[in-house]
Amino acid sequence: MYVALVNFLEKKKHIHTGSFDTTICRDATIADINAERIKWFIEMAQAKRGFPLSTATKPITVLTHLNLTREASLTNALYFFLAKTPTVFYYG
Repeated sequence: MYVALVNFLEKKKHIHTGSFDTTICRDATIADINAERIKWFIEMAQAKRGFPLSTATKPITVLTHLNLTREASLTNALYFFLAKTPTVFYYG
């Protein structure tokens, strides 16, 4: 019975078994992401490591390239790294 309950809750995304960083940040959207922070990151990454994408690249493309999205949703790592208000979903 316990295993069935855990499986059900995982399917409904009420619990997760993966790492916190790779878990989908529920209710977060691309509108919550700070475009200036993405631009800053791209500029720094280009200067330091030759990052292949330009600042003109669509934000969702950059985020997908960095593996910061999952199942077409934003992950917790992405949200805390690039959100306009990182604590809104956890403390707000």
